[in-house]
Amino acid sequence: MKKCTLALGCFWKPEENFKNKPGIVQTEVGYAGGKSPEVTYEEVCTGKTGHAEVVRLTFDEGVITFKKILDLFFKMHDPTQKDMQFPDVGTQYRSEIFYENNEQKKEAGEVLNEINKNFNGKIQTNISKLTNYCKAEEYHQKFLEKKKRMKHLVSTDWLENNLDKVRVLDGSWHLPSSNRNALNEFHSAHIKNSNFFDIDRNSNEDSNLPHMLPTKDVWEKIISKFGIKNSDHIVIYDNSDLISSCRVWYSFLYFNHDPNLVSVLDGGLRKWLKEKKQTTKEVKKFSRSSYSAYENLHLVLNKRQIVKNIEKKSFQLVDARSRERFLGLQPETRKELKSGNIEGSKNLPFTDLINEDDYTFKKKEKLISIFETNKVDPNKNIAFTCGSGITACVLGLTNSIISGRKPVVYDGSWAEYGINRK
Repeated sequence: MKKCTLALGCFWKPEENFKNKPGIVQTEVGYAGGKSPEVTYEEVCTGKTGHAEVVRLTFDEGVITFKKILDLFFKMHDPTQKDMQFPDVGTQYRSEIFYENNEQKKEAGEVLNEINKNFNGKIQTNISKLTNYCKAEEYHQKFLEKKKRMKHLVSTDWLENNLDKVRVLDGSWHLPSSNRNALNEFHSAHIKNSNFFDIDRNSNEDSNLPHMLPTKDVWEKIISKFGIKNSDHIVIYDNSDLISSCRVWYSFLYFNHDPNLVSVLDGGLRKWLKEKKQTTKEVKKFSRSSYSAYENLHLVLNKRQIVKNIEKKSFQLVDARSRERFLGLQPETRKELKSGNIEGSKNLPFTDLINEDDYTFKKKEKLISIFETNKVDPNKNIAFTCGSGITACVLGLTNSIISGRKPVVYDGSWAEYGINRK
C-alpha cells in the first residue's frame, strides 16, 4: 500500500470525496508543512503555524495510481485560488501536493505542468516535501460522515459508550415550588465526567426576569470556565419534570455552537438510572478554555416583536404551558402575573411530546402528528413561548427534530408578557 498527502482547502470535504473512490483504502485528515510536528486545530486556524489542512490517503496502486489521484485532486478544488478555497481564506487552506519520495515528486510535477497549460499558467498549487505531518483531532476524522449521523438527541447507550469523547452537562432546573435543589441532587449522584450547569446563575443576572440569556461576553466567560471548546461535542441531560436540558441546548445554539455538536440525552437521568447505568459523586475538573461565541440574534424575540406580530401575523407563536394555564383556568405561581395567554398564540403543552414512562421524546412520526393536531405548521415561521423560557425550548427541540430548523424563542415569555400592570 502507498500513501500520499494533499492540501485542497478545508479537509472535511476532500476526505468525504476521496474515501469511497476505488482503490482508496483509508483516509485521514491532519496538518502538514508547518514549523512544528505537534500542533492543534486552534493553532492552525491562527494562520501562524505554516501548516496546511491535508487529507492523507492510503491507496492500492494496483487499483488507482498516484497520477489518477492527482487528477481527482485538481477536479475537487479550484487550484487557481492562492491561500484560500472560497469561502475559507488563509494559508492553511492553500493548494499543495506533499510528496513522500522522488517518484511522487516527479509525477506531481508532470501532472501540474499539464494542468497549468489548460489554465494558462494560473495554477497556484505548490509541490513540497512532506514535513511535520500531524494527525488532526479525532472529531475531525470522518467529520461529514459523522455529521450526517448526528442527532439532536442521543440515547443513554450512546452516551455510555462515548463518555470520554464528549463534554457532559447536567442542566437540571426545578420550579421554586417543587422544593427541590438541582445542585444538591447533582452532588448526590450524576453521570460520570459531567458538570453542573446552573441555568439561573448562568443567565443575565442583571435582569428582573428569570434566567434570561446573558450577554456574549458573559457567556464566553461562563463556558470557558467549564473548559469547553468550540470543537467539543456537548451532551446535556437533566432530572427535571420540565426537560430543562433543552434550555441549555438552545443557549448553545443561540451563541453559535455547531448545532451538530450539541445534543440532549433522550430520557435524561431518569432513564439512565432506570437502566442502572453508573453514576458518581466525583466532580471532574477541566482546564479553562478560550471559548468564542457569536449571538444568533434571529433566534430570540423580545416583547416588542411579539406585540407587533399580533397584528402582522408574521409567524406562529406556540405556547408550551399546560392547557389550564394557557386558558387562564389555573393561576400563575408568580403573584405578579395575570392568567391567560398572548393574543393569537396557539397551545401545545410540552408534556404531549414526551413519553410518560421514561421521559424520552416520542417518535418523529408521532411528533409530526401532534403538531398537525394542534394546527402548528413546522414548515412556516414559528416561535415558542412558555412561562419563563424553559419549556419553550422543548418545543424548539421538537421542531428541530421535525424540520431541521433552529428554534426561535420569546425569551421573556409569560414572565414578561403576563406582568399585571394594574
